[in-house]
Amino acid sequence: MPSHPARPCVVCGRLATGGRCPAHPYRKPGPRDYPDERARRLILEQWRDQVGNICAGIPDRDHPPHPTPDLTVHHLNPRAHGGTLQDGWTVICRSLNAQLGTGHTPGDTPGG
Repeated sequence: MPSHPARPCVVCGRLATGGRCPAHPYRKPGPRDYPDERARRLILEQWRDQVGNICAGIPDRDHPPHPTPDLTVHHLNPRAHGGTLQDGWTVICRSLNAQLGTGHTPGDTPGG
């Protein structure tokens, strides 16, 4: 079996064979289960229990509330602009969320 030359571990820099030392083995990432993702799942679950599969819509953009199973949590202050779920959110359909992107204005507030 060929021997690999020692090279620095990609994490700590200690010499190791391969890309990582024994203290830093590669771990395959698990399913996404971050606090924000858990909060989104809870928000969607509560929305569906209280409202059903209804997109809140934006009537000013000719996107009235409507039934759909494809719902997402929409940040009122976009994450790209530093927003968090604590800044406010609503539940809208995936197609409306994609249309809004990160460039919506305060007048484009879903649900009103």
